[in-house]
Amino acid sequence: AEANDGRPTKLEGNPAHGASLGATDIWAQAEILKLYDPQRARSPMKAGAAAKWEEWDAFAKDHFGKLAAEQGKGLAFLVEEENGPTFERLLKKLPMARVVRYDPLASDRAITGAQLAFGPGARIHYDLTKAKVVFALDSEFLVSGPEALAHARAFGDSRKVNTREDISKMIRLYTAEGVFSSSGTNADHRVRISSGEGVSLLKALAGALGLTELAAGAGALNDAQKKFVEVLAKDLQAHKGAGALFVGERQPAAVHALAHAISHALGNFGTTTQVSFTEGATARAPQGEQLEQLVKALGSEVTTLVTFEGNPFYTAPGALKFADAAGKVTFIHAGVLPEETGVKATWHLPTAHFLESWGDASAWSGVASLVQPTILPLHGGRPGTSLLAQL
Repeated sequence: AEANDGRPTKLEGNPAHGASLGATDIWAQAEILKLYDPQRARSPMKAGAAAKWEEWDAFAKDHFGKLAAEQGKGLAFLVEEENGPTFERLLKKLPMARVVRYDPLASDRAITGAQLAFGPGARIHYDLTKAKVVFALDSEFLVSGPEALAHARAFGDSRKVNTREDISKMIRLYTAEGVFSSSGTNADHRVRISSGEGVSLLKALAGALGLTELAAGAGALNDAQKKFVEVLAKDLQAHKGAGALFVGERQPAAVHALAHAISHALGNFGTTTQVSFTEGATARAPQGEQLEQLVKALGSEVTTLVTFEGNPFYTAPGALKFADAAGKVTFIHAGVLPEETGVKATWHLPTAHFLESWGDASAWSGVASLVQPTILPLHGGRPGTSLLAQL
């Protein structure tokens, strides 16, 4: 974080961190704006009106003291996928409390697909420095998703051609997509498909590779798609162990699992593709299902709901009527900005921005990082981890 006159003004990646390699994406760059957002609350809010931290502390001591005596029975936390090692450990302090994961921008289908293929807690990682052929199905792997910065760096490095010998290191990119994406603009070969044709294209690819069991039930393709699959299959066969298959979030989890099966058969796992496991992980339901089950439980099994940094009144599917269900319980919203959820919650607690907080974080690869503040809290917010520890 670059600071001028004691004020953070610019964010860049840490060159020593494998996920960023010294770069940042546009969303990370924009985080600096949240620090100075004029809509940040200057104090806690109770039912939309300004309150004092002393009022909150008195309420929390009584309300959460009773919940703690019951080991968290009746309490639910609505949080995002990964919140840092310390935060995750604190979530387990009350064993009867329910922890629900929901983030509308998370790689939910990719995670579920990895677990379908390899078991609970599985995560897929790609090393494109060793790749020769990449196939992206409805995927923006160069722009978004876990480790996208590292993928873009490796792909870009392979395209730095200064001599005839450099041509041999170039990655050949194939994309099949219904939306003209940034990854598609960089492709050597691109074919148009509707989003629903992804599974048929993958099964046709499996058939062209001789993987007959994986090819069962493939739908019909047009001539351009057939030619695309034929050329892609030959290239992947010629570069076994040096290919990588990406599938985007618009595709169902089963399509992700099918791509992993094809990639495994091609010998890519162990070279361009790896799988890691979260220790002690249990089978995880898709985030949409988790949120739906939570809504059904509000007002009956769940009497107190706490959410950190999320904005479910805005991001939850309208059909769930999340705001109506949340009105049946004591609802605490903690976040840097009140947003739509905070102003209607029982309590909104202003949290400190990460540039104002001590803490830790965990990358997709599992690498832990320390978080050090660059400035004192501008509006007296408390770090989310501190609030969770209080609860």
